[in-house]
Amino acid sequence: MRRKAKLILKGVKKEIQKHNIDLKLTKTRKVICESEKCYGYFIPPEKKKRGKLALAMGEKRHVDYLWDLAHELAHFRQWKREDPILEKYEKDESLYGLLEKRTESEAKRIFSGWGLRPSKRLIQRSKKYLLQVS
Repeated sequence: MRRKAKLILKGVKKEIQKHNIDLKLTKTRKVICESEKCYGYFIPPEKKKRGKLALAMGEKRHVDYLWDLAHELAHFRQWKREDPILEKYEKDESLYGLLEKRTESEAKRIFSGWGLRPSKRLIQRSKKYLLQVS
């Protein structure tokens, strides 16, 4: 699994760097984005500022941080294809739950595309998260 995780990280880094986005991996359990602790985040690039996809990897199983990576990669891909849900959310933050529901769904497809299957624990964690943000 460790080798597969390295290959996935390398592929994601290559994909996002084409769009002026850096991959930031930390050895902490959570990262801080806008004063909130979370497992990862995606910030798109601006005119003169590089974007960032950050991921907390500390004290986690490979499958756990890859699940989080799939979620943040889904946000990147939403941004890249100019998904209408992002524009709607920017105008109406009450749509955050819907945005995250779609993101989790896309993350599951990405995860499966990597040849991985989410455990019952990860599925429960996803459901719990979606309940929190709804």
